[in-house]
Amino acid sequence: MKKKAEFLFFVLCFFFWGGAWTDGIFLCWNIVHRIFTKSQEIFLLILPIQRIPRYKILLEEIVKNTEVSHPDLQPLQEALEKIKEVVILLTLNERIKENSRREQVKAVEDRFGGSIVLLAPARRFVMEGSLCKIERRDDRDYVFFLFTDCLVYGSQTFVGNLKYQNLLPIDSAFDVREPQPKPQTEFGHIFEIHSSVESFYAYTEEEEIKKMWIEAMTKLVCLKEEREQTKQIAEKNDFKARARPNPDLIAAPLFVPDDFSSSCMMETCQVKFTFMERRHHCYYW
Repeated sequence: MKKKAEFLFFVLCFFFWGGAWTDGIFLCWNIVHRIFTKSQEIFLLILPIQRIPRYKILLEEIVKNTEVSHPDLQPLQEALEKIKEVVILLTLNERIKENSRREQVKAVEDRFGGSIVLLAPARRFVMEGSLCKIERRDDRDYVFFLFTDCLVYGSQTFVGNLKYQNLLPIDSAFDVREPQPKPQTEFGHIFEIHSSVESFYAYTEEEEIKKMWIEAMTKLVCLKEEREQTKQIAEKNDFKARARPNPDLIAAPLFVPDDFSSSCMMETCQVKFTFMERRHHCYYW
């Protein structure tokens, strides 16, 4: 197996011989290593797309170092022109996608009548929907917008636009979960949203919508954690990274309505609430 790998390596190196010898060795070694170690097979599927800009550089070097009288010069020049067209097309597609993403965020911003600025370089629109938020006085329906870095919601006005209510950043304190313990009062399909700004209960009329929101927000939290871990590893020797302000944010207290439980929700307390022993009389800490 080792001899086969060495043979394939030198064959590929011979193919990429020219001024781009360094790039050729790098590309050939990656191909051989991925094939014969059988690690990360998906690499072979995305390799053609990842390496397209390198193909352009490689062909430019090969053409530059090919003799004018060489019979392969014309096919190489044609291949170079084709790969340039592909690179330009990919660049245009990326710009079109980026512009489309920005337009989605701007459209949501316009619906708030300019009361909030939502456009941000790395912000992407994920989903939108109506959720009922449990508040102190009454439950209210809000329109929620989920972005890659925050959750924004507002109330519908008579004019037709939205009135901005709050923005919850998806940071280390953000979390979404099933209510524990489950409320004794029926509120439909309920779940908890925790953030450093505010925490509350929200519910929907359908279980599928609830699952969709929980899955979407959980996925963003996981992606955020992965990025933070990668950043910490990359900056582990950086003093500024260790001295970042508020490294561990704390979620705001969750508002729990009076009728959610007939006793203290702390497992070590369990005081029963009555007409005389009201909920606010329990001073358990």
